[in-house]
Amino acid sequence: MSDLVTNLVEACNRARRAGLDFPRIWKDVLQHHPLVTGHPVQGIGEAGPHLEIPLFAGQVLVFDAEGFAVR
Repeated sequence: MSDLVTNLVEACNRARRAGLDFPRIWKDVLQHHPLVTGHPVQGIGEAGPHLEIPLFAGQVLVFDAEGFAVR
């Protein structure tokens, strides 16, 4: 994972730990970030519901009950 992606994941998780909810993290961190290429899409997997945010080069940032991660 590139340093830019790692930094983005860390920034999102820091904001979450600071008490920000997803809409605020979307507005403050993700919406205008150069790696983000689209809007969040709801999904459901084995761990339950999540949001998928498409990133540059085909990667996906996933937000679920555990926090943010690239999958």
